[in-house]
Amino acid sequence: EADSREFQDGAAVVKTAVDELWKTVSKKDRVLFSVKQVLKKFPQGLTLSNALSKMMDTIVKYFVLIDGVYAYICVMGEGAIAAEEYENLLSKCDIMDEGSEKVTYEQCMEIFNSTMLWKKDKKGERGDSKAADGGVDKAAEKQTKKKKGKKRKEKDSDMRALSRTSFLEVLLQLAIAKYNNNDRFKKIRCQDPVSAVEQLMEQNLKMYLPVALAQARDPFRETRLYTKEMANLLKTHQRRLFVIFRLYTRPKAGQDRLPYMLCDEWVRMLRDMHLLVPKERQPKFLEGVTEEEAKLCFVQSRMLVIDADDRLRVNGITFVDFLEALGRLSDISSIVTEDELRELRYANVMVYMLECENNASKQHIEGPSGRPHPTRRRSAHINTPKTRPLHEKMKMMLDATFRFAWVHLEPGKLSFTDSRLSSKLEKLNKEMEAEDADQMSTQTRILGALLGRHLEGDANGANQAP
Repeated sequence: EADSREFQDGAAVVKTAVDELWKTVSKKDRVLFSVKQVLKKFPQGLTLSNALSKMMDTIVKYFVLIDGVYAYICVMGEGAIAAEEYENLLSKCDIMDEGSEKVTYEQCMEIFNSTMLWKKDKKGERGDSKAADGGVDKAAEKQTKKKKGKKRKEKDSDMRALSRTSFLEVLLQLAIAKYNNNDRFKKIRCQDPVSAVEQLMEQNLKMYLPVALAQARDPFRETRLYTKEMANLLKTHQRRLFVIFRLYTRPKAGQDRLPYMLCDEWVRMLRDMHLLVPKERQPKFLEGVTEEEAKLCFVQSRMLVIDADDRLRVNGITFVDFLEALGRLSDISSIVTEDELRELRYANVMVYMLECENNASKQHIEGPSGRPHPTRRRSAHINTPKTRPLHEKMKMMLDATFRFAWVHLEPGKLSFTDSRLSSKLEKLNKEMEAEDADQMSTQTRILGALLGRHLEGDANGANQAP
């Protein structure tokens, strides 16, 4: 699944991804013009070729940050970097300068508007094709047309947003405008485009966005995730987790439910499983994480993708990534231990978590045994030292997830057991498989009818030829 062909990103896939990006970005007229202007303004013997080569090396150095920021801005917004998300980035990272001559709001938006992907529809692309009458289910045809319209709307929305390639192009132009051409702040002005890019990365993106976005993702995998205990735990629950993943993953354009989950689907699943807590009220007893922390786990769990314009792969997670995201979520949680549950005399972790949730405003909570609830641990955050092995935390997190899944899928029904949940999930999986097969069959019938009509039209035209 991963472009690295491994369970890690590695330096090779970073280099290849930047090579592919740079082939496109370094040939953009606006980028070339901006770099040439800087070299002309600050003559230091640096040729255009050398400048572009050093800029590429800088992009390699900061690529994890660039990729992380791109995905983070997407997931914190509406799933893509359109005008609103771009404005939020400018404001949050202190990139705009209304007192300058080069990075005012209007000039920053001009950079966006000149770079964003926008292609006019080809002739006839707006109209729905009419299917042949013979052998076509009208209801199915209507449903398919409705889905085509939705996909076309999503496609148009994508065209008005930045891909990772165009996002890099925007960053380069912003860097040059702010740190090469901004005469207002001569103390921070750079005299070459390479230093300008470094300044934007260090002084704007790294300084104002979550630190985790700049951190390599492999160390967590090597030290916390890829252990024998974690492998055994995930192998035990793999089937149930796969069905839950599929259950929350909507069909994407041109695909079945698999293979990619988007961030809004991830958040919806966590909310159903009572694993999220509101940011504005995060008491010392609550076990969950905030939505922003959950989204950071999602972003960090993606394997690097070489094709920068495949937005679904760049911004989505596969099932293997999903398992990693659950691991990262467990790692930053303050989940109760098995010993603490026994001492408090709670029946299970779900009951304990509901008790915390229902008494969130209290400063002191006691369990049935009369012992006080443990408070949130200092390790329950991103980038804090961990005190427990990951498999111990994830075991409790998965137990809570499965119990809440049962309540969500079968409200008011029989009490939870592993076998009942597995049976329910397998039933749902068969229903999803049947639904996918039915949709594929309907599409095949309609395409067959369309092709038959097209061939019939060609034959009639040939017969009428002089």
